[in-house]
Amino acid sequence: MKKMAFLSLVFAFLVGCSARQQQDNAQSAAYARVQVALGYLQQHQYEAAKQSLDKALQHNPDYYLPYLVSAHYYQLIGNSTQAENQYLTALQKDPHQGDTHNNYGAFLCQQGKFAEAFRAFETALASRDYYRLAQTYENTALCAHQAGDNIRRTEALQKLDKIDSAQAKRLGALLR
Repeated sequence: MKKMAFLSLVFAFLVGCSARQQQDNAQSAAYARVQVALGYLQQHQYEAAKQSLDKALQHNPDYYLPYLVSAHYYQLIGNSTQAENQYLTALQKDPHQGDTHNNYGAFLCQQGKFAEAFRAFETALASRDYYRLAQTYENTALCAHQAGDNIRRTEALQKLDKIDSAQAKRLGALLR
């Protein structure tokens, strides 16, 4: 009886490990496809990029990254409705990714949705383990400039200056 209980426990452990390994493999395969898609996007090969993104989603439909890059793809081809849908799906899949909030904020700013954009930037900056703070402060300053919000622009430039003073100076000169 003890042997049967032990074997059941070992079997349950192995099944759990196997499921985890399959999930890791699916995410690795999806990540590889996303990297291929990014290469295609850089070369303006949009059809090939879309095919790679679709394959990434087939590998792991629960992984946020293919949705994030799909949003960028749709922005590049001028389909803002689909871009926004992909950003929202990426955020739903993993709401803790600062990069997704930052990129979504930049997208919202391009759409003239400034208040929503600033909320997205603030969420990115508050995200745990997010390290692209300079990029988000830069995006905040650019968006504030576009919105005519001089106070927010100045604050973002001051925060950027603490992280990357050279970039803050270049951006400040550009925004004058």
